[in-house]
Amino acid sequence: MIGVIISSLTFNLTKILPLNIVDLIYIILLIPIVWACSRLYFGHKIASVSEGTTIGLVFIAISLILDILITVPIWVKSYVGYISSWQIWAYFIEILLITIFTAAMGHNVRSIEKFK
Repeated sequence: MIGVIISSLTFNLTKILPLNIVDLIYIILLIPIVWACSRLYFGHKIASVSEGTTIGLVFIAISLILDILITVPIWVKSYVGYISSWQIWAYFIEILLITIFTAAMGHNVRSIEKFK
């Protein structure tokens, strides 16, 4: 879902900008979207780093399934080219790090507020 939203926002940019710039825009747009989805998921509960890792892996699995079903057949045409692309692995690592960071920071903020 996250990849579909960002892909639709950046797809037309490939016609007017170099691919490296579009990849950079994609990486930048991924940060607030993954953060917002993570915050929405965690809500007001205290989350641990392991929960952040788990939700990150779930986000990656959903993204991978949607890309395999939609993105690769329509635009990429090669599953090997898709999975061997360094950008895909960078996106997956970024998603995982953002969800872990969101869980860890939410836990620390709530712990500090509890002692006030």
